[in-house]
Amino acid sequence: MMVSYRPYELVHSSYELKINYGVYSNSPSSIVPVDPGPGGVGLPIGGYELDYNPSYWNGARKDKANCYFYAMNEVGTSSDIRTQQPGFLSGNTYNVNDYSTIINAVEEDVFYLDSVIGFRSSSAGETPGIDEYKVALVIASGFDYHWYRQNSDGTWSHKQGHTNVTNVDASGDVIYNPQTCDRNYKSAHGPLYNYTIFAGYYIVEY
Repeated sequence: MMVSYRPYELVHSSYELKINYGVYSNSPSSIVPVDPGPGGVGLPIGGYELDYNPSYWNGARKDKANCYFYAMNEVGTSSDIRTQQPGFLSGNTYNVNDYSTIINAVEEDVFYLDSVIGFRSSSAGETPGIDEYKVALVIASGFDYHWYRQNSDGTWSHKQGHTNVTNVDASGDVIYNPQTCDRNYKSAHGPLYNYTIFAGYYIVEY
């Protein structure tokens, strides 16, 4: 049976309603426990997170999304990575040393993104609502930014530039919390990108 609301006992327990996104159905496919990950360090899910689907992203769409577009569930029209930066769609710029300018650029982009209708600041403990999921922003000071996106099973995934989507960190471990995972990546071009600055959690409404 279907209900048009989320029962209190599902919202406020370790069990969540999992939606079958493959056919965009509102019918529950299963009720599954939230996997807290090693040591219980996982973050809450709301039941409307997107599935981890590397086969969708790692084929023809691989060059049409970087970490930002992946976090926003957006596929670009061009393989030019410059068009996949925060603020490009809205005509804004950002300073990688001031992550507030990145957030402002994302907020301005919302109107132009096909998949997103809202973007706001969040916290580790907030449970996303209907048609929402959580993302996280990290910074390698003076060099780069990077985004992570929470999956429907509670783990996190990301996409570095035009590389494959993955759900593991720099050590090859499954990501249960982007704030505590290994974010010390080495670029194929030589320099070390160590994303030491955690710039917060955010909610994407789609």
